[in-house]
Amino acid sequence: MLEDKTKRINAFRSLREYYNYLTTGKRIEDFGYNPLLSHTHEKNRRPAAAYNQYREKLLAAVHQRLVTETGQKTQVDALFNKQFFLNAEPLRYLLKNAPETTEEFVKGLRSFYEGVNKVAREKYGLKPVQVKGEESCYLCKRTGRVVVVEGYNENREFLALCPHLYSRVMEEAGINRRFRNKGFDEFIIEESNKAAMKAMKKYVSAFETVLQSGESLLLIGPVGTGKTHLGMAVLMELIRKPLYLRFELLRKRYISLPQFLTELKSSFREERLREMAECEFLVIDDLGIETLDEWGRDKVFTLINNRYQEKLPTIFISDLSPQELVNKLDERILSRLHEMARGVRIGGEDRRRKA
Repeated sequence: MLEDKTKRINAFRSLREYYNYLTTGKRIEDFGYNPLLSHTHEKNRRPAAAYNQYREKLLAAVHQRLVTETGQKTQVDALFNKQFFLNAEPLRYLLKNAPETTEEFVKGLRSFYEGVNKVAREKYGLKPVQVKGEESCYLCKRTGRVVVVEGYNENREFLALCPHLYSRVMEEAGINRRFRNKGFDEFIIEESNKAAMKAMKKYVSAFETVLQSGESLLLIGPVGTGKTHLGMAVLMELIRKPLYLRFELLRKRYISLPQFLTELKSSFREERLREMAECEFLVIDDLGIETLDEWGRDKVFTLINNRYQEKLPTIFISDLSPQELVNKLDERILSRLHEMARGVRIGGEDRRRKA
């Protein structure tokens, strides 16, 4: 495994430089891993497992070689412990039991994040480094992702968002303060909304397939029945346990359509429209409640048509009934909605008034 590493320790200025030389090896892609697929994809499970085994064997071989050449096991052990926090790969978070809720998962991951950074800084004296205004993280190694290992499920892995990015990513996604602590766990289930809740949870759990098919949903129901809450809950689930392609975090956004059009008209930022039209997942709230002029109809059509053409998953939310939507929306938009979105109804009373 180290046969091609012909240089010896006297060729390097420090033990750490020699360590870096010895531990540079194959990449995960060399084992057949496809970064265009999600980390959990069936085709990536075997390559990921093979790579993990390779890295474990490589590090064991490097450790043995360093101890043999230096005769300083204590010094080598200290180096390995420190490099655990400094190498380029995200750390692995082992889940021994399946979390009952997303909140439980997030709480455990936050605790792991805090523990890792505390040990790195207090025990090994590693000081935070600012990169582009952001403090270094010894858990995700500035990748923004954490490898989560499901110890209870054949040690299967998925990638999670590093906790230090939650607030920033939620802000970028358009999740306002009112909804940042309102996931599925906080949604009050009643007979009138049970089916809608089930449909939204199923949509999230099958999102890898959804991403391939481009399936969208049209969530309709009376004012105050929790439609926005459910849309935001889907968004937060996909942020906390996201999909990565090319190891990049997929863009997920929320907009209230009338507010978005007002901001777009006042700012003249066409790139903002392009961002929403092209992001991998979008929640469009308050569909159909605005009165559109020619400019507005053109922008809404551009937004929806691009998502239709590119088969990008979208959740549309409206207070209007199906007939009211037919009377309100442009025929071109209705045609695309009919083909791209599956209808989900939600009932119940106005919760804001009940509160």
